[in-house]
Amino acid sequence: MTVPSKFSSLTIALHWLVAFSLITLVGVGLYMTNTETFSLYPIHKSVGDLSSVMATA
Repeated sequence: MTVPSKFSSLTIALHWLVAFSLITLVGVGLYMTNTETFSLYPIHKSVGDLSSVMATA
């Protein structure tokens, strides 16, 4: 098995997209629980599901 010396641009972009979305989700989740603003819950859940799929890709 050969090991690439550098990750592809797509892999790097996917990595940072997942990292950004997870950090954003943590912030939104903390905001929702502290202010009891549950109107963001459907968006939070959808983006979380999408982030989970991207993280396993």
